[in-house]
Amino acid sequence: PAFFLSTLLCLLPTVGQTAVAASPDGGGPRASDPGSALLFDGADDRAIIPVAPAAFYHASTWTIEFWMYRQSGDNVVHVVGQRSGCDQNFPFQIAGDPSGGYGVGWTGPTGSCGMTLAQIPNETWAHIAVTCDGNFVRGYVNGEFTSMMYACPNEPVDQPLVVGGSGGCSSRFPGYLDELRLWRIAKDAARIAYEYDSTVNGRPD
Repeated sequence: PAFFLSTLLCLLPTVGQTAVAASPDGGGPRASDPGSALLFDGADDRAIIPVAPAAFYHASTWTIEFWMYRQSGDNVVHVVGQRSGCDQNFPFQIAGDPSGGYGVGWTGPTGSCGMTLAQIPNETWAHIAVTCDGNFVRGYVNGEFTSMMYACPNEPVDQPLVVGGSGGCSSRFPGYLDELRLWRIAKDAARIAYEYDSTVNGRPD
């Protein structure tokens, strides 16, 4: 039920330059597994994960989680997203900036909905998790609950999940992403906290 970004590096088709496995300064909470993160240049790097059109459907259950480390910049960037081109009607993305905060959102037949996860400064590792139980969407940062919103309607789109960006939008993520996992269940707070303190072993547990 899960995909792992680092372990699938050799299997993922990429657009632009290939994201490079690296570790920022060998420090931070990911230092126990140096060399595992993917480095995105913020210009033309992105990784593509084929997913079902309804992978992030509002009425289904799912969880997405990953580690992020933004190197620089204060503009809004897209971290991950499922989107057609840079269309304003899209079913899912996580985006943000250091001062305004990072958040999750989408647009659908009843309009836009979204919520802020947290302010995350540059050059700081953070674990991000977002879950949907078919009724509510919940956000977690570093294993702690931060926000919740009603899962307002969205519409499936036959597009892959873009890592390091969102669809064809140009505001791409400059930094490191690691241990991205997608689940077809809505994990509870206890499991999210456990994942925050755990190291991916290359297979779902």
